[in-house]
Amino acid sequence: MNTKYEEKAKEKYLKDLKEEDKKQYYKGMKSIKHVLIKTVDDENNPLPAKEIKKANKKAKEVLKQAKEGVKFEKLIKDFGEDEGMLASPDGYLLGEYDENYVKPFKEAGLKLKPGKISGIVETIFGYHILKAYSTTAKNFTDDVDTVEGDMWNAQKEGIFKKATVQWKDEKINAVPVNVETDDDHVHDEDCDH
Repeated sequence: MNTKYEEKAKEKYLKDLKEEDKKQYYKGMKSIKHVLIKTVDDENNPLPAKEIKKANKKAKEVLKQAKEGVKFEKLIKDFGEDEGMLASPDGYLLGEYDENYVKPFKEAGLKLKPGKISGIVETIFGYHILKAYSTTAKNFTDDVDTVEGDMWNAQKEGIFKKATVQWKDEKINAVPVNVETDDDHVHDEDCDH
C-alpha cells in the first residue's frame, strides 16, 4: 500500500468523522492492564528452558493471587515486567481492529468482560495475566488518537477497495474509445473469400 495515498485517505476519513461516532466507538473499547512475566531477554531472545519454567511458575502464583483478590495494581507493581504497563496507570486501550498487540494478547483482552481476570496468556514475550476495565468518558480526550486509529483500521480496507474501484473507473473512462460506425465495418458481400 502506498503510504502517501493511505495518509491522504486517513486524513480525509478522520476529518469527516463525527465526535459522537468516536465517543460511541470508544464505549466498545476496553482498557486492559496486565502482568507480564517475560520469557525473553531485553533483545527478545528466548530465555533458557530453566528460566522459562521459573517464569511459568511465577505466572501461576500471580494468577492465584489475582483470583484471591490481591489488588491488580499491586501485582503489576510487584511482578510486572512490562515497563510500558508500569507507566500506563489507566492500562492499554484495546479495540477490535488495534494492530499494536500480538494476537493471543488481543484475543484474550477482547474476550474479557470489564472487571474480569484472564487465565495465563502465552505470547512470544512471555506469560500475561490480563484484567479488563471499561473505558470512561473522562479518559476519552486522552485516548482520542487511539480511538481514531482503531476506527481507521476498521474502515481502511473498505475505503481502499472503494477508492481502487473509483480510480479504475476513472482510468477506464479516461481512455479514448474508438467507436466504429456501420461505414467502418467491412460487410460480408464486400469480402473476397
